[in-house]
Amino acid sequence: MKKPLVLIASAAFVAGAYIWSFGVPASVSPFIGAETETPAASNTRPAGRRGGGATSVVLTPLTLMPYGDTLHAVGSAKALQSATVTSDVSGKITALNLTPNTQVSQGDSLVQLDDRVERLNLEKAEGELAQARDAVSRYERLRATGNATVSDVAISDARLAQQLAEVNVGLAQLALDDRTVLAPISGTLGLSDLNVGDTLGAGMAIVTIDNADALIVDFELPERSIALLAKGREVLLGTPSLTGRVFTGHITSFDSRIDPTTRSVSVEARVENADGDLWPGMTFSVRLIDQTAPMAALPSTAVTWSRDGARIWVAQDGTAVQQPITIVHRRNDLVWLDVDVPAGTMVVTEGAQKMRAGAKIMDVGDHAAEEQVPQAERVNAPARPSAPPSSEQPT
Repeated sequence: MKKPLVLIASAAFVAGAYIWSFGVPASVSPFIGAETETPAASNTRPAGRRGGGATSVVLTPLTLMPYGDTLHAVGSAKALQSATVTSDVSGKITALNLTPNTQVSQGDSLVQLDDRVERLNLEKAEGELAQARDAVSRYERLRATGNATVSDVAISDARLAQQLAEVNVGLAQLALDDRTVLAPISGTLGLSDLNVGDTLGAGMAIVTIDNADALIVDFELPERSIALLAKGREVLLGTPSLTGRVFTGHITSFDSRIDPTTRSVSVEARVENADGDLWPGMTFSVRLIDQTAPMAALPSTAVTWSRDGARIWVAQDGTAVQQPITIVHRRNDLVWLDVDVPAGTMVVTEGAQKMRAGAKIMDVGDHAAEEQVPQAERVNAPARPSAPPSSEQPT
């Protein structure tokens, strides 16, 4: 009794496996109540093996796209030129030209100190110089007339006295010039609390001048960025003081070594400021974008691994062929590859894990279904009167 039961169970198992693999035969389905389904009648993707053992997969064309890597940093701005004005000498202030926020040019007078003594000293030195020159001229005329009373020593002493007098005039002029403080650079004046009549000490800060026609933004980048550093490279800048605006700067210089503590490198970038909206001291967010040339890119699900490394499966005449790859970049669910396959090649992106070399594959992706719509419409079209219905059985 057990033997017939075993045979019946085995037959049922074989029949079930056949139906699962190849579907219900059209000639039998009416008798067992099965319904046939046309390709256009179902929106679900088939799974497993279909079509005489072919593996259902999703194919995606290999595309080329650039890879963009963005480095972020926070920087602080300083003026293109900046100076704190001081005086080399001390004295009483007699005149000021320190109106805040005004533009000055290099060499403009900012502070005038009492210079009466220096002017007198200059006049004295100039008088002594004139006297020395007259003495030299008189000795030279006497020598020219053959006067023997004028010796070579006398003429030499007179010329030396003239040289010393010229030096004294120069020193007196320098002392007088020091009584006037000039702008060392062109730019905008800051605030100053000095007034006429105050006594200015030597080395005391008078006012700041900033040339903000352009700003220099200092920031630091991680060690991995050194391959991207080059003079003239573009950076994008933003500041919370001017929300929504993006400014373009260019790298002007960078340090020659990496900081051993922070493992970063100091960088400077210049941003133009023709309209004056940017101020020295502003905080900037800095973005350095590295965009490669277009390269092969695929969803990460296309990549499988073996003892030989990473690979993808390429569709060739309905067959899966493995192709070795090198992953260059990865972001989220995309990978950029170094692979010897032309753009547009169909690659298995779903079902790659069950691939075997030489396996038959059938694309069940959305694009494949769209390509089958015309055929499905033909299947669902009314049959010609002369043709018997496909479900009609012979009598």
